[in-house]
Amino acid sequence: MIASLSKSETRQAAEARAKDFRRLLLLVLVVEGMLGLLAMVCPTWVLGDVNETSRLGGALLLSFAIMHVPALLQAELYRLAIVLGVIARILIALTALFLTAGFNFFALIEMVFAVTLYVGFRTMVIAVLQARP
Repeated sequence: MIASLSKSETRQAAEARAKDFRRLLLLVLVVEGMLGLLAMVCPTWVLGDVNETSRLGGALLLSFAIMHVPALLQAELYRLAIVLGVIARILIALTALFLTAGFNFFALIEMVFAVTLYVGFRTMVIAVLQARP
């Protein structure tokens, strides 16, 4: 026998998924903000080389973290901003991977962040859409 879900159960599940996604987004934004600040202040610790592009990359990370703050409050309403943020993280990771020589830890971190945000966002959107009549 299949147990049917009530509207309140699906709504509670959607709220739980949205809360989980907000926690994940908060973690990613804090780590990216700290990496951005470190890249601007001490670029040798983050990227290994000291030039203006490393400081520019830090400023870019910090600006992405600041622009995604409204999505922390209501992630359901800022879907487009979150999707564009995931696409931008993938582009940053690919740029960092192909424009630098050798293994780039920064590109790996950005790709992992992009994939985890995509998976978390996808589960949240599915739960929110299933909770609506």
